[in-house]
Amino acid sequence: MLRRLAALGSKVTLMTAVVSPLVSHMALATGRGMAVALPLAVLQAAAVGIVLANALPTGRPRVLAALAPVTLLLALGAGALRSPADGLLAAAGLSHAMLHAGLLALFTASLLSRRTPLVTRFARRLNPAFHPGMEGYTRAVTLAWCLFFAAQLAASAVLLPLAPDAWRRFVMVLSLPLAGLMALAEYGVRRWRFRREAHTPLRTMIRGVRSQLNRP
Repeated sequence: MLRRLAALGSKVTLMTAVVSPLVSHMALATGRGMAVALPLAVLQAAAVGIVLANALPTGRPRVLAALAPVTLLLALGAGALRSPADGLLAAAGLSHAMLHAGLLALFTASLLSRRTPLVTRFARRLNPAFHPGMEGYTRAVTLAWCLFFAAQLAASAVLLPLAPDAWRRFVMVLSLPLAGLMALAEYGVRRWRFRREAHTPLRTMIRGVRSQLNRP
């Protein structure tokens, strides 16, 4: 029973975190809804910790991941001392940076010698038709995700000092849809590259990744 409640809590937190950046963006753009945006930002901080803790390997990386929500909440509180808008901006920027830096480190580490690329591990687990001939492709996809996460971090670092309004839209509105487009593009390329092979349905893949992130 407790395990089910913990899993349900993780799902609700993660789903709320998807909505939180959009609500924060609307609150900052209109000056309304801060009373809703701030509590959602707290849940988003918890969600970043859940994602990193479940994605990163056991040991010290997970201990560091557990500090992510604390850091984000401190940033949210410190910024809010000046104004609610500053608190939301600080939390949004840090959560974007922490999440993408953590995923970049995870995917990059899996490409090191004598390790199995992360996408290869997912493919073996989710695709019953996976065979050694696909390993080169899944390694390349792992590298592509590394470049994607690095590009997210670079774009945020460039936009923040040069175009703050564009930076806000990028980290709060565009970041997640861009990840979705990246996943859909990879799925299309894979269907074309292995068009004579059996494929795991996209829904099954999403469910498998989500179950990994929803672990209590």
